[in-house]
Amino acid sequence: MKRASRSIAQMFSRKKKRKFDPFSTEAPPIIDQCVAHLEEHGLLVEGLFRLSGEIRKVEAILKQFEKTGKRIDLPADTDPHLIAGVLKTWLCALDAPLLTNELHDAFLAAQAANGLNAQLKRLCTVIELLPPGNKIVLQKLVALFVKVAQHHDVNKMAASNLSIVFAPTLLRYTVPD
Repeated sequence: MKRASRSIAQMFSRKKKRKFDPFSTEAPPIIDQCVAHLEEHGLLVEGLFRLSGEIRKVEAILKQFEKTGKRIDLPADTDPHLIAGVLKTWLCALDAPLLTNELHDAFLAAQAANGLNAQLKRLCTVIELLPPGNKIVLQKLVALFVKVAQHHDVNKMAASNLSIVFAPTLLRYTVPD
């Protein structure tokens, strides 16, 4: 069995998978800095997360984060599409999906519940099972997604569009060989 998102990572020219500590008590600097930049400069940008920016520039920023392991110098005028591409590429290139292979079926079962309240209750239960580092990153991403969706009339990224863009990356699925 192969992971379907492997081909997505290959599209971004990543040969090396990225690791992150699922037991960390804080988000990686790349998440903190990209989310902060997008909250400040990207909420009103049309097509945010649908347009990724130039891949060479995305790769250069990713390499800077990898080299330092800390925050990097990211000018305020950096294109939000570029930073969105950095965020998506980093998530896509993780060794394992953020929502974990082990919880894949549980997330799907939670969505299949009858009624919104039952779905939310089950999703909350499954999210609590995530490792702490994954949960912290997910919380930051969801907070960003809520802010982006609040401006969907301008950026054209309603919650449904965000789910189309991020679901395959956050919750990878298995396809037969």
